[in-house]
Amino acid sequence: MTEGVETPAEFAVGCSVRLRELSGEIFAVDPTYKVVVLKTLGADADLPDIAILNMDSVTEIVEATPRKTAPSEDSDQLPEVDPKRGIQREARAVRLAQQDAQRIGVGVSRRGQAVYDAISKTLPCHWDSKTIVVLDEVRAFARLS
Repeated sequence: MTEGVETPAEFAVGCSVRLRELSGEIFAVDPTYKVVVLKTLGADADLPDIAILNMDSVTEIVEATPRKTAPSEDSDQLPEVDPKRGIQREARAVRLAQQDAQRIGVGVSRRGQAVYDAISKTLPCHWDSKTIVVLDEVRAFARLS
């Protein structure tokens, strides 16, 4: 622990807290980096979610309840990781990254990319080499240098 850095009593491990946006049990606290790890109810009742919060971003603690029982070895362990859920999250992240990469024109000027970005906000379009194809019908041969 770094000298001069204090952890509020509300952030004691095992306490239940309710913030404006989130509620759960304090799982870990790192006062040096001002980080709180909050164990919240997950979509699956058996698997909690873990939220990592910057203490400075917590503007209001609506309610804080101290730990009801003494800590046990089992209660202070992270829940098991669901590999299926991890694979699904990875696949989604890869798919979104690929979609983002397809929106970037290769060998086009900044102005050409700006035009593409503006069009893509309202109409479906894609790059065909250095040509913007809108609605799979209109081809914009940009001389935007």
